[in-house]
Amino acid sequence: MSITKEEAIRIVLKTSLEYEKILSGTKYLLLCQNNKTKEIECFEIRFPRYAFQHLTGLSLAEGSAIRSAANFYEACINRRLSPRDIIIKDDMYVERKLSILSQLINFVRYSKMAVVFEKGRPLLRCDKVVGTTNFCIALNLHRNYYVPVSCLNEDVRNFGSTFFRVLAVFSAGLNDEKYIKIQNITKGITLSYDLIPKDYASIIDLSEYRPSNKEEKKD
Repeated sequence: MSITKEEAIRIVLKTSLEYEKILSGTKYLLLCQNNKTKEIECFEIRFPRYAFQHLTGLSLAEGSAIRSAANFYEACINRRLSPRDIIIKDDMYVERKLSILSQLINFVRYSKMAVVFEKGRPLLRCDKVVGTTNFCIALNLHRNYYVPVSCLNEDVRNFGSTFFRVLAVFSAGLNDEKYIKIQNITKGITLSYDLIPKDYASIIDLSEYRPSNKEEKKD
């Protein structure tokens, strides 16, 4: 069954509030390891408000008072989005995006891999893809960090051959100088400054980190 405008709006209103609470005011730093070379790399992801519309797959109607992606987000947060404001150009495309949007909001819990984008759908252009074998988010480099441009219910490995295992995810407020909070650590990984690339060691604070019993113990 094709998704209706009313159903789409119900989903985006709910997830916009989660996006605002969990993602928009936070930056995330992913610590990753190249599966082939074993080199460790870091990269930062931010979730600006204007990016939310791209994740929904919805388009703005020509006669709508909403004129931009930022306005779209504000309309969602303030529950002012109506059926006359949006267009569903491709039912299946929008339905697939909205079906995983809530998972995207909690991407920190699920993301296991990152790939350098090399291939994909004809209209998809991005720099990196992060996610799992079930869903992923496409990212473009903006200044010195990445921002989301699409979400996909596909295996992240479909989009490239250079894979990185996500070892840990750190988070901080947008204005914070250092990453102190650790959101997720892959089982078997014990964090240390020796593991972190030198360029990023100065912005990661491990002073409050204590390995759990599940993490690997090093001699």
